[in-house]
Amino acid sequence: MRDLRTTLASAALLLLVPACDSSEGGDGGGKKEAAASSEKSAASKSSDGKGAAATLGAVQVAAGNSAACALMSDGTARCWGRNNKGEHGIEPSDIDAATPVAVPGVADATDIWMGGDSGSSGDMACVRTKAGAIRCWGSAANKPKADGKKWTSAAEEIPELNGAKDVALGGGTQYAILPDGSVTAWGSTAFNAIGDGDTKSHDKGLTKVPGVSKATALAAGQNHACALLEDGTVTCWGYVSPKQAPKKIDGLTGVVAIGSGSGNSDTCAITKDEKVHCWGEQQEPREEEGLTGATLMRARNHKCVMTSAGDVQCWGYGDRGQLGTGETKGNNRDKTPVVDLGKAVHMDVGMNFACAALQSGDVKCWGWNNRGQLGDGTLIDRSKPVMVAGLTEKTLPPAKDGSDQPQVADVAMDWSGLPDKCTKPTKIEAKNEYLVGDFDVQSAYATSRGDGKYVDVNLATYPMDPKRPSDGPRGKQFQLNLSFGKVNLDSKEAFPVDVGEYVLSFKEERKVASTVRHKSGSSTLMRLSLEGASPGTVTIDHLDDTWVCGELKLEAKASKFSGPFAARIVK
Repeated sequence: MRDLRTTLASAALLLLVPACDSSEGGDGGGKKEAAASSEKSAASKSSDGKGAAATLGAVQVAAGNSAACALMSDGTARCWGRNNKGEHGIEPSDIDAATPVAVPGVADATDIWMGGDSGSSGDMACVRTKAGAIRCWGSAANKPKADGKKWTSAAEEIPELNGAKDVALGGGTQYAILPDGSVTAWGSTAFNAIGDGDTKSHDKGLTKVPGVSKATALAAGQNHACALLEDGTVTCWGYVSPKQAPKKIDGLTGVVAIGSGSGNSDTCAITKDEKVHCWGEQQEPREEEGLTGATLMRARNHKCVMTSAGDVQCWGYGDRGQLGTGETKGNNRDKTPVVDLGKAVHMDVGMNFACAALQSGDVKCWGWNNRGQLGDGTLIDRSKPVMVAGLTEKTLPPAKDGSDQPQVADVAMDWSGLPDKCTKPTKIEAKNEYLVGDFDVQSAYATSRGDGKYVDVNLATYPMDPKRPSDGPRGKQFQLNLSFGKVNLDSKEAFPVDVGEYVLSFKEERKVASTVRHKSGSSTLMRLSLEGASPGTVTIDHLDDTWVCGELKLEAKASKFSGPFAARIVK
């Protein structure tokens, strides 16, 4: 395995929602929280349980789409997870870190935030220093657009934000409260996310959000944001209702903290009586039952609150174990405390995962772990919290990329009953920039859609979950996906897929679209074939309710796949 520590050290030479506790208003609540947590951490025991006094601990956490960071008691920051947009504060790399790495250029920090777009722009993180400076790293595309300014992925100061009371990094649009209580925004204008009436879906530099003043805290989601004001009311704009200008949420008073999800238009608020109220596009706040003592609120496509007792309770989507209850459920309205956690002093919610900073100075995470965002050294999803490995070590050990422990199915591929016309695939002749080693087929599943009018085949170099064949690869895992369709070019009528030759081309009645998948996303061979390579074909020799099989002959500019294939149809 490549030594990540060496890579990171050499490179160093060259949200979504706010991560400070807005229950303190905008007067530095995060600083108070960090100071208190730092004192607790200094007096706590180390994570080895041997009673040695800890000299370094986490006081805040910040989570993005596939990465997370911790603000340490010495004012530095450490991050883990993906780094293809520079989320570790170094040059972007396809090498992930499933254990923490130190962020160069971060010192004397008192607060930390993280967020961004789940798509191509990636995550960005920011800290506020004791002097009030705002320094950000990660996705350069998420830093404020300015003439003549070329941002990098390193931790860089954004002078226009110095003295900011709060920062919120949403899905494509970012926000900050300036010292005078006004709100500035930058990034995508889609759905009026900046609130100034511009909905042309392009990027803007720093722009004042009109009609918002005396703000104390922010929450940002996908194309929308909300501001908590001094009088305890909340004003929202953007995709809370499509293209909404800043508007007060009626009937909501006494608010002390807010949080917003990037996967939808939901926003939630905590009131003085420590109750949680949430609302969506209808903007009719409803009290969330089953929650008491809430002090901190965070959300993405699931929601979590921290209580005054240090418990964390989550609800919403739980298919990746992101609710931390030890179970995986599609959607759960119950507010059950996260198990095996310990006393939390801070927490944040990422995309399908969450992390909490504990009174001990450690950090635990749970949920989705496809890029190492849980920090436990593996790429295995966890429905219960796991410790971020080595986080409190004074000198971090070399980072692991987790490729030696990726998520795989609990059951092996069942090749029994393969028809005589089919050949069990072993090593497909393959070439692709993302393929590491041979394409050794370990599992192959297919699904039929639209009464047989579409057939999708997934071939993988690892044991896939037959119930979730479309799950993406992790680490060095690799997939080849085929989608078959049969259509009358004149009438556009679709017919059931049957045996025969299917062509990687637009001008054919029998079409096959082919996609390669790796941990960083997808690369469509159809697009590559239009760069000058011959179309390529896939022949289906057998198709019934249980098996589909045939022959691959695909070759594009930078990819080649040839040989027999077979896949079991998942019903």
